[in-house]
Amino acid sequence: MSDLIDGVFYSSLIQRNVRYRVLVPDAVSQGNEPVPVLYLLHGLFGSCENWTDLTGLRRYVDGSDLLIVMPDGGDNWYTDSGEAHESYLIQDLMPEMESRFRASSERGKRAIAGNSMGGYGAIKLALKYPEKFAFAASFSGAFHVTRLVADSGELAPSIRRVFGDEGSRIRRENDIFEIAARSHGIAGTLPRFYLDCGTEDEFVAANREFASTLTAAGIEHEFLEVTGGHDWPYWDERIGYLIPLLKAKLSDKLNNWLDQL
Repeated sequence: MSDLIDGVFYSSLIQRNVRYRVLVPDAVSQGNEPVPVLYLLHGLFGSCENWTDLTGLRRYVDGSDLLIVMPDGGDNWYTDSGEAHESYLIQDLMPEMESRFRASSERGKRAIAGNSMGGYGAIKLALKYPEKFAFAASFSGAFHVTRLVADSGELAPSIRRVFGDEGSRIRRENDIFEIAARSHGIAGTLPRFYLDCGTEDEFVAANREFASTLTAAGIEHEFLEVTGGHDWPYWDERIGYLIPLLKAKLSDKLNNWLDQL
């Protein structure tokens, strides 16, 4: 079974220590070659422990050479605002994982995924840094976050702190619908995208709209609506569905892998 390692490293961009959790496959201790890697992001009010504590992830990945890196993103929406929570993942965390755990630096063996806030973050990072990832997935992505207003319930404090007031520059720069629309014409150079959302999830309308935006931009993707809500039983089911496909296909550089979904 993969080893579970909790670690801390100093981020030069955030200028403090940041936590992470990693599932390390036997291939790391038994060989010298870089291994395929999935960067797996958590949701709002979560932490780097969520995916292993609240799902069967460790069991799903058992027996593979897939490294799973789970950074701690706080409630910062994987966005550069105040602190560089977008840039540190690309410029600090990824090189650290490549150095310490032999995570592959090859685009074809890198994937990124997440739930809710992490789904938004994963797809945004893949759109903005397409040279870094071959594949990106979102479960119940909070794609509409930059368009939510001040009275958005429990989401409001983090949205206001990270993105500022309605119409702010940071909101505009991190509007994932606009980022996707601007990608029209370069679709062939982008990662492959997979999205799903529960049919009882209040985010399903935003997911439908974002899937339509990808279609309009000519960006290849798969979007599924699956029975379920915005909760860990749903995310456990979806990561259990994704991991067996992903660990088989990363070694094949994800060629035509969406055809098998």
